[in-house]
Amino acid sequence: MLPYPEQYRWSSLRYYVTEKGRPAWLDTQTILDYFSGWRKAFLAFMREQPEKELVTFYDSERGGPILGTEKFKAWIKSRKDLRQVDREIPERRHLAVDLDACVRAVAQVYGVKESLLVSSRRGGTNLARQVAMYVCMSGGRRL
Repeated sequence: MLPYPEQYRWSSLRYYVTEKGRPAWLDTQTILDYFSGWRKAFLAFMREQPEKELVTFYDSERGGPILGTEKFKAWIKSRKDLRQVDREIPERRHLAVDLDACVRAVAQVYGVKESLLVSSRRGGTNLARQVAMYVCMSGGRRL
């Protein structure tokens, strides 16, 4: 990890420290309110070293925390392909999403044909297609 976590390129922490470049959709104030709005206090908290127990709990060499039955945990730990993690991109720690299932689900929710989601047309806005691309790229995690 970096000595200054706000420099980690995949983190939004830098926007909690300064408003510069903060996306409009990112609400930093809710968290900052816990620190009486003091950005320096929040940054100091984030720079603190985590407790040993927390580091052990999230230890990626051990596979990190796995929720489920003992049988499921043993199965996950036995899978070499799931243990090889791209440490630079946290999203890759999740199982790959089935793209066809993703497209089917979004088409069903929006009440459109799947073909509308897999083709593009210049100059038009296709919200269902945009949602499908987002969900597929985010690995299907809950929004």
